[in-house]
Amino acid sequence: MGDAVTGLLVILVIRGLFAWGGYALAKHKGRGRTLWPILCFFFGWIPLVILAVAPQRPSAEIIPPAPPYDAGKWAALVASDTEIAAGVHQLGAFGERYVTELATIFLSGQDKRRPQLVIADLAAKAKADAAIAADGHELDRLGSGVETLFRTPRGVVAVLKDGRAFAEVGGQLNSFPGIVDYRRAYDDRATWAEITDAAEKRRFFIAARAVLAPSAPPAPMPSPGLAPSA
Repeated sequence: MGDAVTGLLVILVIRGLFAWGGYALAKHKGRGRTLWPILCFFFGWIPLVILAVAPQRPSAEIIPPAPPYDAGKWAALVASDTEIAAGVHQLGAFGERYVTELATIFLSGQDKRRPQLVIADLAAKAKADAAIAADGHELDRLGSGVETLFRTPRGVVAVLKDGRAFAEVGGQLNSFPGIVDYRRAYDDRATWAEITDAAEKRRFFIAARAVLAPSAPPAPMPSPGLAPSA
């Protein structure tokens, strides 16, 4: 009787070692950590050998990418500047990518404006992006009458399919019979870059919603005699 119990205990210990080996190997191989220990417990070395020669699966663990800036310097800057800290809190509500953009701007030192102006611009961009996500089809409908968007020294100029132009001037959107009239009014001889980014286009459509709507009356064209010189 005693020998039988001892023999059973030895068998259980050996099977337990196989199961433990199956668990460790399954974890290393990226395989099922429940199935393989059970197979190894009941069938011994056979599933252990199969698992050993099986290819390793890539880890399913997602490692977040490192931020594209010096995290230590950014943390010190946020801790020492209450205005920037408030901006981090404000922009964080829209998503981490806007905080990342804020950090990149300030740590690069390329934008010399006051923090509140940079934060205000990013907040406006974040709100526009949110509106795009919620109302993308409507914005595309509004923009269906726009032929081309240009980035100019004074702001965005939209050329409509009917030949008219809308231009951002001093934070306001003004209407012109065409881009030639806009250039003449402001003596603009600069080379314009076409805007092709869909998100940037939609942000302009949000700002120009009132004038792009079919029922909206055209905004008045400023007098060339009152236009600022280039």
